[in-house]
Amino acid sequence: MYNQHHHIVWILSLMILALISACSSVTDPAPPAPPSTIQISIQNASMTEGDTGSGLLDFAVTLSAEPDEGSDVAMAWTTQDGTALVTDGDYTSSSGTLTFTHGQPLVQQVSITVHGDTKLEPDETFTVVLSNPTHAELGTSTAVGTVLNDDDQTPVGEILRVDPSSSSAKSGQTWAAAYHSIQEAVDALAAAGGGEVWVAAGTYTSGSTDAEVPVINLKTDVHIYGGFEGYAAGAGAMETERSQRDYLTNITILDGQDSSLHVLNNQNINGTVVDGFTITGGHAEDDYGGGLNLSYGEVILANCIFSGNHAGWGGGIYAHTATLSISDCVFENGTAKYGAGINCYRSSPLIQNCRFENNSVTNSGAALYLGDDQNPDSVPQLLNCTLIGNHADSTYGGGIYVQYASPVLTNCSFEQNTANTGAGVFMRDSFPTLTDCTFVSNNAQVEGGGIFCYTAEPELTNCDFITNEAGRGGGMYNVHSAQPVLTNCLFDGNQASGTYGGGIANSNNSSSLLMGCTITGNTAVSNGGGVFNYSGTSSFTDCFFGENSAGVNGGGMFSDYTIISINRCRFSLNSAERGGGIYNDRYSSSPITNTIFDANSAADDGGAICNNDHSSVLLANCTLTLNTAADDGAALYNMDFSSPKLINCILYGNTADCVWGEVTNEQSATAYFSCCNIFGCSGMGEGWVAAYGVNDGGNIDELPMFANAGGGNFTLQAGSPCIDAGNNIDIYDIDDDTDIVEVLPFLVDFSGSSRYVDDPATADTGVGSAPISDIGAHEFQ
Repeated sequence: MYNQHHHIVWILSLMILALISACSSVTDPAPPAPPSTIQISIQNASMTEGDTGSGLLDFAVTLSAEPDEGSDVAMAWTTQDGTALVTDGDYTSSSGTLTFTHGQPLVQQVSITVHGDTKLEPDETFTVVLSNPTHAELGTSTAVGTVLNDDDQTPVGEILRVDPSSSSAKSGQTWAAAYHSIQEAVDALAAAGGGEVWVAAGTYTSGSTDAEVPVINLKTDVHIYGGFEGYAAGAGAMETERSQRDYLTNITILDGQDSSLHVLNNQNINGTVVDGFTITGGHAEDDYGGGLNLSYGEVILANCIFSGNHAGWGGGIYAHTATLSISDCVFENGTAKYGAGINCYRSSPLIQNCRFENNSVTNSGAALYLGDDQNPDSVPQLLNCTLIGNHADSTYGGGIYVQYASPVLTNCSFEQNTANTGAGVFMRDSFPTLTDCTFVSNNAQVEGGGIFCYTAEPELTNCDFITNEAGRGGGMYNVHSAQPVLTNCLFDGNQASGTYGGGIANSNNSSSLLMGCTITGNTAVSNGGGVFNYSGTSSFTDCFFGENSAGVNGGGMFSDYTIISINRCRFSLNSAERGGGIYNDRYSSSPITNTIFDANSAADDGGAICNNDHSSVLLANCTLTLNTAADDGAALYNMDFSSPKLINCILYGNTADCVWGEVTNEQSATAYFSCCNIFGCSGMGEGWVAAYGVNDGGNIDELPMFANAGGGNFTLQAGSPCIDAGNNIDIYDIDDDTDIVEVLPFLVDFSGSSRYVDDPATADTGVGSAPISDIGAHEFQ
């Protein structure tokens, strides 16, 4: 008899799904198409800095269409350091608000004050970031401001040339009389107060058997440029302007021959430039800086290749309390204990347009090691850099290891790096800022395929994590009170091949804040295909969880001993054995508001949500529909003293292999419902189905009349019984402030529209003073 009844319910559920779509497409006219959303964009800008005074750099902010009367478009804006620093006096930090009104121009300016100087430095950048728009969406939300350097890099002094094929006169004044030794020319210019050394193509060594003698000892205000054809035994170009050199063709090599500790050495020397060289063969195995050893000095590096250098600390470069600017350089095939490409201690290098490839370490930071004291003030900056195929296979930080520092990374790419932990970036006790960075196919044997975050507080904006892999935390692993903030980030196709957290794993009291993030197609062998949470407090706002899967529990999200806040999110097409959308375990609590669960599936129980072991989840104005469970509780499955409370929620059109398919309570668990629309509950009459839980009033059992359920549009049609039928009063204390007689603590719905909107064509059937909230994630507008 049970099986026959069960079969009848299954058939009725299929009929209901058909009716949900039919109501929108046949019975009732479709609502008019909503107006196109206004897009906001901001454009990049640049200006020459000047030597003194200040000027305004203007950024154009544009709307795609005029706002409606009474619906002003407003947004906040703020500046963020890039390679230009407020602390260096490059520009003035600013923030504010722009407001566009009906009938006014569609373009406004954000003006930032830029300061002139006479420093020897490359072009520098900062960003202006838009946020928190009203009545519009952000299209291009970040603009780069470029401060163009106008200071000559040529020091006072003459030009001396180096070419071993020249005559023996060796005055350096002409190519025919060029020096044969770079160091000779450097020393001559240092004695004369500075100048430039032009070096012809060829290979240059220290000429000494003493490992302490570098190929070049750098000197103050002496700039060294490679890549000239030079004399070439009388047949060369004998360039007369530096711009005539071709360093890509005229390869100029500084070779330590694996016997010199350092190829380049700089100890407290300022005002030096090294440009257009291949730097190789430095061998400081138990020392510092195989390619360049830099302490308390200043160097500008450009157009150089650091290849095959070795050291204990800093295979390519070691910088200690130094000023270092690096542009358009390559760091490859280096080895070290710490920082095979670059090792920086108490330094704030500017590194832009550089590539780090196939470097490896026996300890930490295959490409870069960035460190400081426990009271850090260093701010290393990476702009437009690529880190690919670097290896810390049994250790930490395949790409970057950072501790006690605040690096700023902009538009950097991490690809195919490997490590035991933190294949892309390992961050500990630090405050990194990452903007527009990508992490693709990085692989960590244990934790953190893209990023491992240990007691750190990073800020990530517009960053993508794609097809990264780790035993735990395929995209990102946060542990030991880490507090990452992620805005508009993507986690797609990442994998936890060992246990949990395909996209993100939060563990040991870590608290993540995610806003506007997309988490799709991630997988975990056990729990949390999209996100895994253990202890801590995390928040998710305006996030999308789609097509994530877990081999055991929580396809979209798994939480254990955790407090989670979820608002205006969507869980769609996620799958697991239990809890296709979310699995809450062991005393987890989650206020979930204005959120949609659709088409999630469980191979066992809890198609949308599964609650276990005293989990006390609160759901307000959520829509759960089209979810499936092969066994019990297609919308909600509760067990072991769990007690979810639902207010103003829709549970309709879900299917499970049991009599009461929407909600199943087992093992002393129960659910509480106020003003919910639940299929099969029989509403407020005497027929209320006690198996669903406790009826706290106002519940209904009617077709919700979605606009287009089959097309994923769960807004309400005119005439829906869910309109003005909710409960305005926070009887379940969603905001945890002990006040259960106040109005529910949110003002907007799933789409960001006003929550409390009265429909004059519908009688108020809900609880509270008009306007009455609708039932479900969307408010009828």
